[in-house]
Formats: sequence, structure tokens, C-alpha cells
Amino acid sequence: MRKGWSLKWKRSQTNTRAHPKLLVKGTAEMTRAGESRAPAPPQGGKPATGKKLTMKPLKKQPALSHDFLQSVWTKEFLPAVVAVQQSRFSGISFERLYSRVEDVCAHKLGAGLYQFLRDQCDSHVRELFDGIGASLLEGTEFLEFVNRVWGEHCSQMLIIRSIFLYLDRTYVLSSASSALSVWDMGLRLWWAHLKSCPTAVRKTLNGALDLVRAERQNAVPASTGRALLKSIVRMLSAIGMYEEYFEPLNLSKAYEFYRQEGSTMFTQCTVAKYLEHTERRIHEEAERCDAFLESSSKKPLLQAVERMMIAAMIDELLQEGFNELCAQRRFDDLRRMYSLFARVNDLDTAWGTSSCQYLGIHGSAMPSSWKPCSQTAHEKLRRAFVAYMKNVGTDIVMDEQKDAEMVSRLLEFKRDVDIMLSQAFMSNEGFVIAAREAFEACVNMRQNKPAELIAKFVDQILRTGNKSYTEEELESTLDSIMILFRYIQGKDIFEAFFKKDLAKRLLFQKSASLELEKQMISRMKTECGAPFTNKLEGMFRDVDLSADILNAFQAYRNSRSSAAREIDLNVYILTNSYWPQLSTALEIKLPREISNMHEEFKQFYLEKHQGKQLAWQHSSGSCTLRAHFAKGSKLIDVSLFQAVVCMLFNKATVLSYQEILDATGLDPKELKRVLLSLACGKVTTRVILKEPKGAELGENDRFVFNEQFTHKMMKIKINSIQLKETPEENKDTTEKVFQDRQYQIDAAIVRVMKTRKVATHTNLLTELYSILKFPHKPADLKKRIESLIEREYLERDPSNPQMYKYLA
Repeated sequence: MRKGWSLKWKRSQTNTRAHPKLLVKGTAEMTRAGESRAPAPPQGGKPATGKKLTMKPLKKQPALSHDFLQSVWTKEFLPAVVAVQQSRFSGISFERLYSRVEDVCAHKLGAGLYQFLRDQCDSHVRELFDGIGASLLEGTEFLEFVNRVWGEHCSQMLIIRSIFLYLDRTYVLSSASSALSVWDMGLRLWWAHLKSCPTAVRKTLNGALDLVRAERQNAVPASTGRALLKSIVRMLSAIGMYEEYFEPLNLSKAYEFYRQEGSTMFTQCTVAKYLEHTERRIHEEAERCDAFLESSSKKPLLQAVERMMIAAMIDELLQEGFNELCAQRRFDDLRRMYSLFARVNDLDTAWGTSSCQYLGIHGSAMPSSWKPCSQTAHEKLRRAFVAYMKNVGTDIVMDEQKDAEMVSRLLEFKRDVDIMLSQAFMSNEGFVIAAREAFEACVNMRQNKPAELIAKFVDQILRTGNKSYTEEELESTLDSIMILFRYIQGKDIFEAFFKKDLAKRLLFQKSASLELEKQMISRMKTECGAPFTNKLEGMFRDVDLSADILNAFQAYRNSRSSAAREIDLNVYILTNSYWPQLSTALEIKLPREISNMHEEFKQFYLEKHQGKQLAWQHSSGSCTLRAHFAKGSKLIDVSLFQAVVCMLFNKATVLSYQEILDATGLDPKELKRVLLSLACGKVTTRVILKEPKGAELGENDRFVFNEQFTHKMMKIKINSIQLKETPEENKDTTEKVFQDRQYQIDAAIVRVMKTRKVATHTNLLTELYSILKFPHKPADLKKRIESLIEREYLERDPSNPQMYKYLA
């Protein structure tokens, strides 16, 4: 081409890349540089003829030499690959090599190039494993050697892959090719040669397993061992040997390790320490899996710890330490036991999925200490908890020598159980229900007595009130009492004793707070309904009504006379059906002053309430006397019987026992108790002296008014010698309850039969069980049915003795 001319190409659009030796078909025009393309007119005015250069393709495309691929591989690729495998990178032009790979692939010679590369890599890896197999190193040193060789191999394959990346993207990805990528090919070759070298496989697996065991035993620094293990695990995982070889062996070793450790630890430490150690082992194994093992191993390995150290030891843990932990209130340790048992709660059903596959496929024996059972871990724990509750609760309830402490011990035990349920057992519904049933069984283990003692305990609280408890303690204690009350089956027994004690508190002003009394009744009403507290509320209405009647009586007396009265009267008018019989009605000859006052009040009341009757309960009366002694006057609080005896000395200074007996008309036993309280009680309260002196009282004794009596207080109280409630009296109260129950049974039977008209024995009993709220036995119901038949409320069907008919 001449100087000053340029050549413009118009390339064909059908060929994007041509061999350097081939010409591309096209046309070209030559023009003078910088001039117009139009031809200059010739001299003389004649147009000049334009010239065109036509370029045609070669008639025959040049062919590649038959040894082109071999030549390129031998002269260019092989030296570069060998240099990389020997870690000699200087002088290698990766860009030129990549371009040559493109050229080879463009001529569809990728398969041959791939085979050359594979053969060279195979030869190199074979040489590596010849050295690995011949190595005399063992254990960690061998692992470090393999890890170093593996690391170099990976680095080299990454460089080789970058050189032959175009081969990966064309030949390997083509649909006709089943070849692996260059990287996967390197991994496959490593796997094949490692697998063909049993010594290397054995040393690698054993070394890794030993290192894992050393990790579990804390025998190697975590930083050193974990880094090496992580690299070895990645190697095994990359070549597909982790799941097939290492993981099953590691799992089997884990089962054996934790089986031995669990057995050893259990004999060497307490249950609490064992639970702490097991919990720590689970955390360590989880952290170890996250640090250097594959995620697929985490669940099976954790199950190995759980099975061998928890599931296999459940019975031993419960037998040896559970009751002790409960008794010592080791709530943190109980919570740890509960959470650990929760981990193995469903392992019986899960055994066949993961762990069993590993142990079964690879021939490892099932751990002998693992015995699948029909009960879950939580079921066993719940049964142990119920057994503990029943043992402790039964001991409390059945210990007759400590009846006085029964209720307080039950309350304390219930508080401990509630804390265990909330803090240790996470308020698990199954545990809560089981605890409720167990506690109810314990409280009712001893029929009727717990109900009686709970009523007595409430009586003590309502008598002392804020003197012994703060407001918060009172509320909490009464709430706890109501929980116990909810569990007792004989609520009518409780009601009978509570009513008897309530009567004494109201009549003798022993209650600490009427508001507190009403709160307690409100609690019972909420729990049992209005019918249960109807009589109790009626007692309070009587007290309020009595105050109104007494005010009216005082106004009546004042209207009749304005003179000062020597005797003030305070009367409670009690409805007989509401109030219990507090004591046996005793007769006494009242002094004229008191007798006149009684008659005056009786006349006033009956005029206002015609048709009613009054019956005085002298044994429940009390008085305040003004006594004049040589050294001053005193106010003395005494019972009505004591007051009558004291007033006898207004007319005589000395009286014999017989004279007092005749003057009062009291029962001799009651009189002796009165005289003992006045003459033989505390020295500071002896307003009467006995002759001869002594604690025993005889019928020939004489009694003298103690004119020299002194006391630092202006007002004193002389307590009566009251007999404690004897077992016979308590039995009488219980018998009255049983009698009331008979009436309730009779009424229930009549109601059922009146509705049904005809019923079988079984159906009748079934309905009675659902109606009656107190404990009863089939024999008791049968007796009441027989009684109603005798009284002609029911009759048997002549053709079927098990069928009853109602008689209108």
C-alpha cells in the first residue's frame, strides 16, 4: 500500500474471530488521505476512470497440523502446569496461556486438552500420595503433613483452574460433556488416590478422631487442635469422605466416650454435680460442632451426649438424688434436671432417624446402656415428683403427734411445691395437674381431721390478726388457707368447726377484726357458693340485730327511770338454726339483781317479738364486777358463774363448799372449776382464799374473801378453768356433720327419684355421686336407700330387685 493511502475494511458479520493466517472476505476502497472520494476530473475536461480493489477469500481454508494440540500442550501448557505444581510461578504469562486455551477451544479441541490436563494432575496427585503413604509420621504430625500437602494442592488447583477457566466454561459446561470442572476434577483425584491408600485413610481418620477425643478431654490447646481439625474436616467434606467415613466413626466414638464418662461421673459425684457436668458437656459439644465440624453432625452428637449421660441414667438420677434435691429446695438443680430431661423427652421415637442410621449402617453396636422404654423422661420425672409429694404429704397428715403443726407444715410444703412448679418445672401443665391431684390425695389421706385442724388454724389467725401478722402476711396466709380448703373433701366438717369457733369469737369478743372475719367468709362464699355461708352470714346478722335491740332496750329503761343503774346488761339474741350448741345448758340460781334484769329484758323482747321464745345460755355469759378491797377497788372480768360465786361474799365473809353449792345450784363439777379459778389460780388473781391451802379442792374446804387483795392494774381478768375440747366433743361435732350428711343423702335420693320415677340401683348411685359434694361410700348410700324404702318413700320392683320406684 502506498504511502498516503488508507485501507477501509468492511468485515463480514458472519465470522467474529478468524485464524491469523486466514483472510476475511470483504471489499476495500483506496483514497488519497485527506482528499474527497469523488475522482478528480482529468486534464482536458474528460472524466477519469475510478479504480477499485477487490479482495476474495481463499478458495481452500488452511488446515491445522495433526500434532497441533500435542505441540501446544507440550511446549506451552505442560511446562506451565508443572511449574504451578512445583510452586514455581516466575516467568509464566497467565494471560497468554488463557488466550491459547481460547484458541484451542475455538478449534473444538477442548476434550483433548482436558484429558491432557487430567492425566497430568492424576500423575501429580499419585506422586503426592506415594509420599503420604510412605510417611512414617503418626497422629497429629501426620495430620499436619497431610494438611500441608492438601493446602498446597488446593492452591495449585485454584491457579490451574484460572488458567483453564475458558475450558470450564465451554467444554465442561457443554451438554455433550460429562466431565467435571477443573476444581472438582482435582478433588476427585485426591479422593481416588486417598481411598486407594488404606494407610493414609486409616492415619487420617484415626488422627482426626484422636484429636477430637483430646478436645473432649481438654488435652490439647483449643487454638492449635481446632485449626488443624477444621482444615482436615473441610478436606474430608470436600472430597465426600466426611459423611461416609468420618462422621459415623466420630459418632460411635462419642457414644462410647460419653457412656464411659457418664458411668464414671455418676459414681464419683453427687446428682447435682452430675447435672451441672452434663449441662456443661452439652454446651461444649455444641460449641465444638460449630467450631470445626459440619452442621450435619451437631444434632447426632448432641443426642449422643443426651442419650448416654441423661437418658441412660434417668432411673438412677431419680432414685439417688431427686428426693434429696426436693427436700433441700435445690430449685436451680431441679430446673436443670427438668431442662435436661426435656432434651431426651422424645428420643425414644427419634432413635431410628439420625443416630440409628449412623450406627446401624456402619455396623456399630447399639449402646448397651440405652434401653428404649414406654415412658418419656418427663413422665418419669412427673411420677417421681408425685411420689415425693405423696410421701412428704402423707407423713405430715398422718403424724398424729404433730397435729398442732399439721396445717403450718402443709402450708409450707404447698409453698415449696408451688415454687418447684414455677421455677423448676416451668409451670408445665402436666406437672401442675399431677401436683394438684397428689396434694389432694395427701390432705384427704386422714379422713375429717385435716378439715378440723384447718378450721382451728383459721381460728388462731382470726383471733390474733394484726398482732402476729402484717396486712400482707394476713392476706397471703388466708389465701393459702383457702387453697388447702379447696383440696379438702369434707368441707362440711370444716364448716362445722369453723362455725363453732366463730360463735366463740363473736360472743366473747375474741375476734381481732370483724372486717377480717367477713373477708374470710367472703372467700368461702366465692369458693363454695352462697348456701355454704348462709348460716355464717346469719350469725353476723344476729350480732348486728342484737346491738339494735340492746340500744332499744336501753332507751326503754331510760324512759322508765332516769336513776342511775347499778347493772348494765349486754345481750346477744341468737337464732337457734344459725348458731351451734356451744356448751351444755346448765342451771344456776342467779342473784336477785341479775335475775330481775333478765326478766325485764325478756318482757321487753317478747312484747316486741310476739310468738318467739328466749332461752338463756348462762354458761356463755360474762360479767364485769367492781370489787372493794382494803387497799382500793378493782374491776374484775369474770364469767357469769364466777360472778355469782363472788357476789355470795357480799353477805358473808366465809362460806363452805356446801353452802356455795346450795346457794348457786351449780353442777358440782362446774362449781369446782369455778372455785379453783377464783381461789387456786395465779397468786395475782386470787380474790378468794381457800382453807386449807392447796391445789386440791375438797368438799369440806372453806372459802374466805381476800380483803388484802392487791394488783398493779385497775382492771384484771380472771380466766375460767375451761376444759379443752375433748376428743369426745370433737367426735360429737363430727357426728352431727354425719347426721346432716344423712339428711342431705336422703334429700338427694328423693329429688332424683321424684324426677325419674323409676331408676336402677347403678343409675341412682351414678347421679348421687355427681350431686353429693362430701365424701361418701356406696355402703352409706345403700343404707339410706334401705331407710327410705322402710319409710315408704321408695319401693323395689317385684320382678327386678335392682330397680327402684318412687312412691308419691
